[in-house]
Order: sequence, then C-alpha cells, then structure tokens
Amino acid sequence: MLRRRFPPALVLLLVVGLATQVSGCDSGASKRAFQYSSLVGTWRIQRVDVTGILRDTVRLEFLPEGDSGRAYRLLRPVREDPVVGRGRVDIPTVGVLRMTDGFARPLLWTFNFDRPNGSRTSVRFVLQERWNGDAQAFLNRIGLPGNARGIEMDLIRERD
Repeated sequence: MLRRRFPPALVLLLVVGLATQVSGCDSGASKRAFQYSSLVGTWRIQRVDVTGILRDTVRLEFLPEGDSGRAYRLLRPVREDPVVGRGRVDIPTVGVLRMTDGFARPLLWTFNFDRPNGSRTSVRFVLQERWNGDAQAFLNRIGLPGNARGIEMDLIRERD
C-alpha cells in the first residue's frame, strides 16, 4: 500500500486556515473595529470644503462602544445645549462610516487617516451623498450656510 505524505508546512497551513474559519475570525471585522477605536474621542472640524475655515468650533465626538453600540455627538459650544446632533454609527466596510440615525436618512461617509496629514491625529471625511439634501442637512445641523451637493471635511483630534 502506497502512503502519501503531505509536507508539514502544508498541513500547518490547512490547520490554521480551518481553525480561522471555525473560530469565525473575520479580518474585515477586526479592521473595522480597529478603525472605530481609532475614531473614539473628540475631533474638531477644522475645514469644510464648502465654507473654508469654520468660525465657530464644531466638534464631532465618537463615543466608546457601549451596550447600545457605537454612537456619535455633534457639539457646538455657542449654544445652551452644545449637543446639536447625536445618533448611532456603524462601519459597514473598512473606511466607511454610516451615521445611522440623527438625520432624516442615514449619512454615509468615507474616511481616511492618511489625509490631510497622514497621522491618527487627523482624518478626512467625504460625504457620499445618496439623496438630495444630505449635505445640506449636515451643514444646517452644524450651523453653516451654503448650498452644497457634497461635503469634504478635515477633522483634528482634540486632547481628551
């Protein structure tokens, strides 16, 4: 009887691959979790492409994941109640953040830590407008004039 032997490296690769499938390890899920943990904290909206430099300080805060999931708050200090928007967020794919509530319809943003300065202390968000009025709804919420179809904004991390 002829016995066929598999190289040990191939056997190890097959065992690791099978263990990964069985354990449910999803590298996409872990990347999304890492991206969200990198966003947790308070960010100052430094620039919005439709208006240039902001006169008032507007902050976007991502809260640590809790029992109700991931959440955000939009803050403007010039008001009695600084919270001008809040809701849940998720990261459906790597580099995409969805504000699932807080607006009439979900807002879908792509984000990139490599822009504007390539560090984890800044991030560029670009609104992927799916319906007319998404950009305007966001601008109205943060108190900026303008009539825009899309928004590109740079955020700078604030020290917590």
